[in-house]
Amino acid sequence: MGVLLGLNPCLSYAQAFWREARSEHYSLVGNTNEDVLKEVAIRLEGFRVAVLRVFDQTQYRSLEPTTVFLFQDRQEWKGLGIDDELDGHFLPGRLNNFIVLIPETKRTNPFIPIFHDYFHAIVNENIPNIPLWLLEGLAEFYSTLEWSEDNSQLLIGRPINPHVRLVRDNRTRLRFDELFAVDRKSRHYDERDRDRIFYAQSWAFVHFLMTRNQGAGEREVTNFVQMMASGRSFEDAIEGAFRVKSTKLLLEFENHLDQRGPLPYLTMATSSNPIVSVMVSLKEVSSAKVLGYLGEFLAQIGQLEMAESYLGRAIGEDKNLVSVRNSLSTIRIMQGRFSEARKFLEKTIQNGEGNYLSHFYYALSLLREHSDISGDLLSVARNELREAIRLESTFPQSYHELALTYLHREEELPEAVNLLDRALNLRTGNQRYLFALSRALIAQEAYDTARTVLLPLLDERRTSATRQHAQEIIASIEDHQDGVGLRGEGYREIRASVTESQKMMSTVESSTLPTVELTAGVTDDRVQMTRFTVGEQLQGWLNLIDCRDGLTLTVLTDDDSFLFHADEPDRVEFSSSTSVLGTELRCGPIDPPMPVIVTFRELIGGSSHDGIPLKVEFIDEPGSWY
Repeated sequence: MGVLLGLNPCLSYAQAFWREARSEHYSLVGNTNEDVLKEVAIRLEGFRVAVLRVFDQTQYRSLEPTTVFLFQDRQEWKGLGIDDELDGHFLPGRLNNFIVLIPETKRTNPFIPIFHDYFHAIVNENIPNIPLWLLEGLAEFYSTLEWSEDNSQLLIGRPINPHVRLVRDNRTRLRFDELFAVDRKSRHYDERDRDRIFYAQSWAFVHFLMTRNQGAGEREVTNFVQMMASGRSFEDAIEGAFRVKSTKLLLEFENHLDQRGPLPYLTMATSSNPIVSVMVSLKEVSSAKVLGYLGEFLAQIGQLEMAESYLGRAIGEDKNLVSVRNSLSTIRIMQGRFSEARKFLEKTIQNGEGNYLSHFYYALSLLREHSDISGDLLSVARNELREAIRLESTFPQSYHELALTYLHREEELPEAVNLLDRALNLRTGNQRYLFALSRALIAQEAYDTARTVLLPLLDERRTSATRQHAQEIIASIEDHQDGVGLRGEGYREIRASVTESQKMMSTVESSTLPTVELTAGVTDDRVQMTRFTVGEQLQGWLNLIDCRDGLTLTVLTDDDSFLFHADEPDRVEFSSSTSVLGTELRCGPIDPPMPVIVTFRELIGGSSHDGIPLKVEFIDEPGSWY
């Protein structure tokens, strides 16, 4: 993703004529005509309806709100730093999801990449343990969703001709055991290049399952997906969902591939669904609001300098835009300018005009500024978080932050457990919430329950660092039950009477760690993390520097942990854009973990590490700091 700098990049957006539209699940903003806005809203609502048929809707957890930007052409969005050949993007975020696209024409099709990545986000929220081949097969299957010419039907699973040609060549086809073994480190897997046999064969098998028996397979796939996500073996899930032996079904698939002729696809009549007639409210939107929307988008993808320019213009034109004040406060928090963050929020809150995010960010600015917060300030922070929960009960971060205020001080631990349970009900499988809940339970001597909480983190689809971390805490619980306790730097022993909560650190015996100093020189070339550099950069919290056998770094994110290893530590550049960091780093656990951006080179296949670190930059707070 390249950034194009101009004299005033936000001026052209402010001067353009923009419209705002809302459908049931989407907010749309664009400098296009009304018909295009309506068509995009209908397409997105239709995709959502089609996808939900493969989920158990009683268990479905909706995503964060989604804002859709429509631009006349690709040249317009280059001013936002988007510089690639795709016609559309789905960008998941902590507070909002964003879709950016150029309207569909005979020469552009923005919806294929959008629907693929959108499906990923839905699955991550609802069935995070789904096997990779099944995830990618379904994402590709739904990516080609189209409408019939008379808008009377949705056409689901239209054949992808390059995939058909590739998978019908049995010289390139993977054995089934190879297909099912592909993981994110495999040479067959690359989300930036989906013209690979792994994607083709995954799509072909899912397409076969969904369309077999004249489309009856779609209902059976729903059961199959749930069984696979619950940890059932492939053989058991096939037999349970399709009532046939897996060997027979795989043979049926092979015969299916050998047949020539057009492949079937699914249709769904829209007469029984309010898709075509979806109500879309349209109105002209002020330039201040457009700049605010774009500034929020830029802040979320890590383009903070550009975001400030857009948001500053917006607040200059309209001082009453609550969302803009919230966004400016988040940037100030990330920059460590906490009192300035509160200034953006105080008047809004005092006038009773703030929303749940206004209260959440106000609390967060206090908690991030004062690591040992207590007394009146702690009461203010907790009250702000409670108000955020009252105003929006489906925002899990408020529950998590409030729980941490109790957990860090080891007070009202049952309430901390209750709050974390509520956060996990909204975001099942979130790593940070699970680890925090295990700490709260251990602090109350509820060891068996804590162990149960950690079990999902042992799933093979988690990173090796996450599994190792969970295994070490579980081992400490088992050692306690055997009367041994946990030894090793980074943990306190679990005793019969627990007075210290379990620390989230990888265990490293101090005697094996050499005293190696890592110089962290201050530089001005701060790396900006964006969604378009995923796979090359990672934001998170550095919590362990292991200097045995080269250099191994453990980095936590909101949902996972990552291991980066370099055989030659002196080739790893350490830099800082924060005044918090001192001049020396030592090997061992980092307590508390420090926010960093890691630039790394990916490893392909067979390695227990996630990449080779090239640069580690210490920052005030990462983009996903809450």
